[in-house]
Amino acid sequence: MANSGTATNGSASNGSATNGSATAGNGGNGAGGGGGTGGAGNGGVNTGGVGNGGTGNGGTGGNGGMAYADAGTFNMSNSMTSVGQSAAGIMMANQNSGMSSLVQQSVNVMANLQVH
Repeated sequence: MANSGTATNGSASNGSATNGSATAGNGGNGAGGGGGTGGAGNGGVNTGGVGNGGTGNGGTGGNGGMAYADAGTFNMSNSMTSVGQSAAGIMMANQNSGMSSLVQQSVNVMANLQVH
């Protein structure tokens, strides 16, 4: 078994510190490192959305057909033959030429009667 000795502390004195000038040398050129290999890329799975078509407008209607009108032939002849040959009593003859739609007629009778 070992015996323990007595420890004593000595006095330390600080001397003045001086800095020496250090000159650094040029470093050597380092070799470039090789590029790393890229990892395998996984393409994303894309799901297309549903495309909704817009509402279409109806087409323009077709052109109308041709309109034809025929008014017939205008005849303004004004002849009356054999009109009053068999009339007895009061007779009135009238003719409408087609230029107007109303023909006015008037008959005035004056009678003188004698009673005996």
